[in-house]
Amino acid sequence: MDFIVTDDGSLTFRNSALDELYHTKSGAIVEALEKHARALKVWEKENPVIFDVCSGLSYNAACAVEEILNHNNNSLITIYLFENDRSALEANLELPDVIEYVQQGKKQSINCYVHFKNAIRNFLEKNISIYQNDKLKIIIVFGDFMKTIDDVKELADFVFYAPFSPMKTSKMWESDVFKKLYSRMNNGSKLSTYSYARRVRDGLKSAGFIVKNGPILGRRSPSLIGEKSST
Repeated sequence: MDFIVTDDGSLTFRNSALDELYHTKSGAIVEALEKHARALKVWEKENPVIFDVCSGLSYNAACAVEEILNHNNNSLITIYLFENDRSALEANLELPDVIEYVQQGKKQSINCYVHFKNAIRNFLEKNISIYQNDKLKIIIVFGDFMKTIDDVKELADFVFYAPFSPMKTSKMWESDVFKKLYSRMNNGSKLSTYSYARRVRDGLKSAGFIVKNGPILGRRSPSLIGEKSST
């Protein structure tokens, strides 16, 4: 994979097979923070369970952990990384232990990224899928998402949904996928995705989500947030 420096100073990679970036050129970490972690206010939940679907470089999940820790939420954070591309996992290991970026002129960092690298290294080298310390539990779920999701017993409080674009990975944006996700989420939980495509909005609604606009960042259209009713 070819790495690219994005506008916030953080790196992303290009998937050569699909000719798409894992994160926007306008800022990889800022996108993960604003469209996912901050958009869903992940720090408001005690002992959150987070599904990072098509986890790629693990930026979305790592930013969520950083935000939760920064808000003094000291409960256990459980992260499920769903990925079916070994090369994407390997790309994580090529990145620094601490991811630096600039937002609003201020240099900042994602200090927890080393834990994701350790978890992925254990999986790739030793086939160990669970990594845990006193504040963080990372479970790597490798394979076809629609099959592996049934092996996960916990329900999600937050879902970061970030496959490649609907044009390139059409099956991952079908309504059946959203219905499956809806069934694996707690009442009152939230989903975020970067896509604003009509088929995505319609698919989320047909699955039962309350659909709202998310932040506008790096493009003209907003991202999307899907909420599952609390009752």
